[in-house]
Amino acid sequence: MLSCVNAKGAKDWQRFQSQDRAFWSLAVSCVLIALLVVLGLVLARDSDLLRDVSAPLNPNGRHPFSLALCQMAFWLFILTAGFLFLWVVTREYNTLTASELTLLGISSLTGLSAVLINQVSPPAAPSTLTAQERQERKVEEISKMRVAAEAALTAAAQELDVKRNSLLQATAITKADDPAGG
Repeated sequence: MLSCVNAKGAKDWQRFQSQDRAFWSLAVSCVLIALLVVLGLVLARDSDLLRDVSAPLNPNGRHPFSLALCQMAFWLFILTAGFLFLWVVTREYNTLTASELTLLGISSLTGLSAVLINQVSPPAAPSTLTAQERQERKVEEISKMRVAAEAALTAAAQELDVKRNSLLQATAITKADDPAGG
C-alpha cells in the first residue's frame, strides 16, 4: 500500500510502502524465539556450557557461572532472536548491521578472553571447609548457634554471680568472726 502522506506532491523517494504479512509468520517467529529461550535455559541449567569449569566447586557441587560466558550467550540470543524475527516476518535474511556484528564480536572476544585467562592462570585453591563447616555457614544454622551461645553465656553469667555472692558471704562471715577486724 502506498503512503497517503502528501501523496499529490510527494516525490518517489518520499513515498514508502507497507506490506502486510500473514499472522502465521509472526506466530512462527515467536515460537522459534520461545524455543531458543527454553533451549538456552535448559543448557544453562543442566550443562557446564556457561560455567567457569576452572573455578572451585560451589557447596552444591556445581561450578559457578561465568559472567563473560553468560554475557556472550545473552547478546548472541538477543541478536539471533532479532534476526529470526525479521527473517520470518519480512522474509529477508540480510538484516544484520555492522554495529550488531561489532557487538557480537566484542561479546565473543570477552567470552574467549575469559576462557583463555582461565586456562593460563593457575586455578584457585579449593575450599578447605568441611561439609559441617559449609553447613554452619547457612543462615538458619548460624541463627541456631547464636541462640545457643547466648543461652550458654547467660547461664555462665548466672553461675558467676552465684559464686561471687557465695564468696562475698564467706568473706563477710570471716570478717565477722575475726575479733581483730583483719
